[in-house]
Amino acid sequence: MREIQATLKRSITIWWALAWRWLMYDLFALLFAFGISVLFFENMDTQITIICIHTFLGIPIGMVLVNVILRKKFSGFRIALISIVNEDSTKDAITAKTEEQGDLNRK
Repeated sequence: MREIQATLKRSITIWWALAWRWLMYDLFALLFAFGISVLFFENMDTQITIICIHTFLGIPIGMVLVNVILRKKFSGFRIALISIVNEDSTKDAITAKTEEQGDLNRK
C-alpha cells in the first residue's frame, strides 16, 4: 500500500463526502424527530422533545456515516486505517511466534 500526500483538494473531497451525507441524514432525523414529537409528545414542549430525539438519533447516524466514508473509494484514493506498531514490539512478536512454532515442532 502506497501512502499519498494529504492535499487540500483531497481533504475537501473527504469533507464534502461526509458533509452532504451528514446534512441529508440530519434533515431526515430532524423531520423524524418533529413527527414523533407531534404525534406522541403533544403535552411536552415540542422544541425540547425534537432536540432530544434529534440528538439521540445523531450519534448512531454519525457512526454509520464515518463507516460509509471509510469504505468509500474516491477518485484515485480511499481512506485506510493503518496500524502503527513499534519496531521493537514487531520484532518481539515475530520472535515469540517463531519460538512458539519451534515448541510445536518439538512436540
